[in-house]
Amino acid sequence: MLNKIKYKLLEYVPNKILPMIVKSFLFFKRKKRHIGKGTYIDPSVQFARYGNISIGSYSAISEGGSINVNQIKNDGFAINIGNNCFLGHHCFISAGNSVVIKDFVVTARDCKILGSSHVISDPFSPYITTGTTHDCSIEIGVNCFFGVAVIINGDVKIGHGCVIGANTFINNKNIPPFSVVVGNPSRIIKRYSMTFKQWVDIENFTEADEKNLPEESAYLKSLIEKHPRIPMFFHATGKNFGNLP
Repeated sequence: MLNKIKYKLLEYVPNKILPMIVKSFLFFKRKKRHIGKGTYIDPSVQFARYGNISIGSYSAISEGGSINVNQIKNDGFAINIGNNCFLGHHCFISAGNSVVIKDFVVTARDCKILGSSHVISDPFSPYITTGTTHDCSIEIGVNCFFGVAVIINGDVKIGHGCVIGANTFINNKNIPPFSVVVGNPSRIIKRYSMTFKQWVDIENFTEADEKNLPEESAYLKSLIEKHPRIPMFFHATGKNFGNLP
């Protein structure tokens, strides 16, 4: 297929320009090879080490985002973003060991997922030269929603079905499934009760409620069965789609 394109271009393009066009085509193809069907990424989004980044199908990343891998991985992906995810304006992801964002995750604008930082052990060296940390792993479970300006930092696992309130800071702390989390420092204020089919205050959430919560795989299966194809609201990703009427 590439040879056919090359020979077709020879009919119209001078030989000096052709190698540049072919090189750009291959670069674009290589960059997109780990991005699923129907996914939209705003042209302003910046990737660092895109070869270590995987994005699922029918997801969207809004304008001004930065997706950054700090350590090249030869045995897999440092950042995995699932299917049917929406990352809001100016999202920033910085992966140390790994960042996993599972299916149906939605973030509002200005959210930060920070799994890496600069090494600060020697204050007599310029921090810009000391390198970055690579030991933290972040996992965000299926169908989580982040409000505006949420910050996730360090080693963090957020369970499926969680709601993280605007301006919440979660630092080196795991969050159980079906939790509502707010504040800085973060605190859990509600859990979802399968008995009452509603969020209840944390003090009213019982061991029986905990046992009745679905496992993540069953939860994901039920979401897919109920919503096999979600029309992604690409128009919300940025100005390239114009203003809404």
